[in-house]
This record gives sequence, structure tokens and C-alpha cells, in this order.
Amino acid sequence: MVDLIDCSKANHEFRGPSGEFAYPRELLLRLILMSVFDGGLSSREIERKT
Repeated sequence: MVDLIDCSKANHEFRGPSGEFAYPRELLLRLILMSVFDGGLSSREIERKT
């Protein structure tokens, strides 16, 4: 599902302070979707699951 979404613009806009990319938006989207499908959405739950 995430592979069908074009995140290239978001990846380009969100760069780290040193000019490097932050975490890929596809990865973050996958983590959020994984958490929603498992029944939770708090950031602490996502951190524990990863």
C-alpha cells in the first residue's frame, strides 16, 4: 500500500539540519500504519514495537 504513494516531494522538503535526509517518509508511514492495524497509535507504543 505504501509503495503506491509518492513520498518523493515530502522526502525532499524534510531534510536534516546538515543537509541530509531525515527518516524516509515511507518508513514513517509504514510504522504508523503498522501501529494502527495493531490497535494503537501512541508514539510510545510505536517506539516499543519498533
